[in-house]
Amino acid sequence: MYDITTTMDSGFELFNITATELKAVGEDEMPELVLERVALVDVLK
Repeated sequence: MYDITTTMDSGFELFNITATELKAVGEDEMPELVLERVALVDVLK
């Protein structure tokens, strides 16, 4: 399990995912949040 209340994992920093967002989506939905960010990067290209 990730400790999202005290530090941010470097992978989350890479995708600019905040601790608040991780808390909101929950651990089970983290992969979906990362996929959303990857899709956003593709759109912004």
